[in-house]
Amino acid sequence: MNFKLPIIPHDKANHFIYGLVAFAVAFPVVGEYIALVFVAILGGAKEVYDYQHRDVHTPSTADAIWTIAGGVLGCLIVLAAKLLH
Repeated sequence: MNFKLPIIPHDKANHFIYGLVAFAVAFPVVGEYIALVFVAILGGAKEVYDYQHRDVHTPSTADAIWTIAGGVLGCLIVLAAKLLH
């Protein structure tokens, strides 16, 4: 059996990690749901910033989605921990 994990582009993996870390920082202060909203706003705001500075940045909807996905993973981990506790 030849099983290969999907390759995530380096830039998208960074956005995923940033979203997860942002969630981890915000969660203890505001709870899991507000932390997830925070990550979504952060990911969207970063891409708006990139759009406004296209001479040095490249805006990407996919980057925002990967950032939010990191926050979603963090939220799922917290909710799973609550279910198991």
